[in-house]
Amino acid sequence: MTNEMLLLNKLDENINWFKEHQTELEEEYDNQFIAIENEEIISADKNLDILITKLKKMGKDPANTLIKFVSTTIIIL
Repeated sequence: MTNEMLLLNKLDENINWFKEHQTELEEEYDNQFIAIENEEIISADKNLDILITKLKKMGKDPANTLIKFVSTTIIIL
């Protein structure tokens, strides 16, 4: 399996994990951006730029990390 396929599979696993835990994540991380890797939260912040900086300091590539905004508020665009 190619590296790209492995990344896509990991992304899919992390998305599914987020969906399964969304309610509890909303309680703990309301109105924050969260970074998910290997089905766990590795960092969170209310400011996306700060979260990305934190990830880089951890040696993580933000482009290969699932980042989601968590909110209990429904936003209609």
